Amino acid sequence: MIHHPLLERVQVRSHAITNGTGLFCALPGLRQVEIETSSIETFDRFFQSCSALRSIPPLDTSGGRSFCAMFQGCSALRQLPPLDTSRGTDFNSMFAWLIENGGCLVSLPLLDTRKGVNFAGMFIGCSLRQIPALDCSALRGSIDFSYSRSLRRIAITGLGQGLSQQQGGGQDEQIVVTLEGCPLDAAALNAFYAALVPVNQRGFIYVHDTPGSQQPEHQPQLAAARGWLVYY
Repeated sequence: MIHHPLLERVQVRSHAITNGTGLFCALPGLRQVEIETSSIETFDRFFQSCSALRSIPPLDTSGGRSFCAMFQGCSALRQLPPLDTSRGTDFNSMFAWLIENGGCLVSLPLLDTRKGVNFAGMFIGCSLRQIPALDCSALRGSIDFSYSRSLRRIAITGLGQGLSQQQGGGQDEQIVVTLEGCPLDAAALNAFYAALVPVNQRGFIYVHDTPGSQQPEHQPQLAAARGWLVYY
């Protein structure tokens, strides 16, 4: 972990790093990075709170299993190169709290999240305009989009599949989706509901303070038909 609040440029030549947890965390002046990442398996808090970082170079993330809070608080980040997340299981808070000063990251490259189990807080307070078709079929627990004030569309797929395919135990498991405070209209909410996988009354969706939940076109019955309970 590097501690120097005024540092603007970092070059790391080592090929031996396997745990990148917090490597560049809380460097508010950081603007340029050069690093070899092919051996890194953990990217947790890798760039967390690097609030001046506008872009990153192409990174080899093919060995990454955990991306928890990797870009949390990177409010100046404008775009991302393609990232290989095909081995990733933990995406908790990966793009959380990017909204300071409006937030600059408005779109994502498509990420391979088919092995992802933990998505809790991945998009809370994000600056994205839409969530691409991320595969959430293995998700357990929760996924939170609260306070994402630019969000207009969510296109994730497979949400609920992990519960619907369970054999035997795990009947107490649930999935909680929080959309509170997002500017989603009724059409966006209805499209989200229509893509859900049946979960036999073990899915809960909170859409308080979304414009769409108060519009007459809102159809929470689309989710109810798949065993999801919608609170609005």
